[in-house]
Amino acid sequence: MLAGCRFEFAEHHDATPPVPDAPPIALACNTPVRLGDGAGSELAATATATRVLATWLDPNGMLRSGGARISAEAAIPFAVTPAQDGAFVHVGIAADANRDQILGVATDATGGSFLSITDDATLTIGAVFPSTIALTGAHGVAATGVDTPAWVIAGNDIATAREQAAGVSPAGTIGPPLDSGQFSARTTLVPFDSRIALIDVAVGNNCDVKTMNAAITTNVNSVGWGTNGQCTQATAAFSPGRTEALLVRHDLTDIDLNHVIATINANGTLTVPGESKLGSLASEARGVGVTDGYSVLFEDSGMLDVIHVGFAGAKEPPIVLGPVPSATGHDLVLFGGEPYAIWLGDGLQLARICQ
Repeated sequence: MLAGCRFEFAEHHDATPPVPDAPPIALACNTPVRLGDGAGSELAATATATRVLATWLDPNGMLRSGGARISAEAAIPFAVTPAQDGAFVHVGIAADANRDQILGVATDATGGSFLSITDDATLTIGAVFPSTIALTGAHGVAATGVDTPAWVIAGNDIATAREQAAGVSPAGTIGPPLDSGQFSARTTLVPFDSRIALIDVAVGNNCDVKTMNAAITTNVNSVGWGTNGQCTQATAAFSPGRTEALLVRHDLTDIDLNHVIATINANGTLTVPGESKLGSLASEARGVGVTDGYSVLFEDSGMLDVIHVGFAGAKEPPIVLGPVPSATGHDLVLFGGEPYAIWLGDGLQLARICQ
């Protein structure tokens, strides 16, 4: 089954050169710019040394991608061609620690995933290779911070019927799986300096977080947080060098986003105190660590908001960026130390966030 899907998928990865760059667009603080056409959901983004790159699923489940080169507070839009046809359900993307290679992962409805590595300088897409680990959201791919494995993927493994993580090398090989527990409704990966946090929503809507080493060979016991039976869409943000992390999760009962500053212990576990409300009637948080805290992007009643949270947990008033038709059609990345939001609103849009 995977071999057949791989053949069809690979036909559309012929390393066709990207569409020529468009003229630059000035990036004023917190001001959206339109990069080009785009509609859909499940958007995932990453930042390389030169660009912010996003990939997403259009309304037919086909892969689309685009973004902008960032230079001197200006965006130079680009699109990657051709569009990758198929019927996919999740897509993820992450640059390596050197920010010059990008791992892309697409999962179809059968539970098979298809991976390829793209060169940042030329946007040349490499050969496609399969995995039995199925992504369950847009953030099941992350850089490890080391050369090998350069990335880690995580999700539900159709071969073992367990949640698994595995390292991916720059040569396009997948390491042995690391068992991470029972099936998860959504698995999210966030680098925590020399470790990688695996955040999942276990069966029954319970959120927990565990951390893995960069070699993806060991993990520590998970720690739960939030209200049991009501916790979904769990994620985290981390600022390098810190000994704490921001945890954010959605509540099924009051439809709010809640956040907490958790202490990262020396053994890789987390200590989680009481939560505070981040946003009402909000969902699908995406976060990054900045020099003075965390920046969090989320959907709020059909609008896209970004909010700053300090290291002690205090939040500032949100900045409204504009409509976002799909709650999963946005992402937040760090480029040059600044957060950039990229989303599907009036086409593919980008904003440099200043808070």
